Amino acid sequence: MDPAPSLPYAANAAASARESTSASRAMKIFKSMFPPRRRGLIPDFNALRGPGFNPDAIHPAIRHFYERAVAYHLEVWTEVVLLGRFFLWLLAEFISRFA
Repeated sequence: MDPAPSLPYAANAAASARESTSASRAMKIFKSMFPPRRRGLIPDFNALRGPGFNPDAIHPAIRHFYERAVAYHLEVWTEVVLLGRFFLWLLAEFISRFA
């Protein structure tokens, strides 16, 4: 049997392994830079306490989001009307070349 058909699969598997190793390395660096207590938008929601704000009155889910934002997955989609697409194309094609 000719081993050639398995070469693309092997190359893809090797590339996938490199990517996952790079991703895990990047995650280790991220975790070392931002320990669990610092992986939110603010380390402690009580820091916002003031004369006009009582953090105890806020829903626990909102508090959790602010203190542990990395636990959430955010997916963003955009949609532009036809005229806007034309404007963005012009911007990308001509103006961004000078930047």
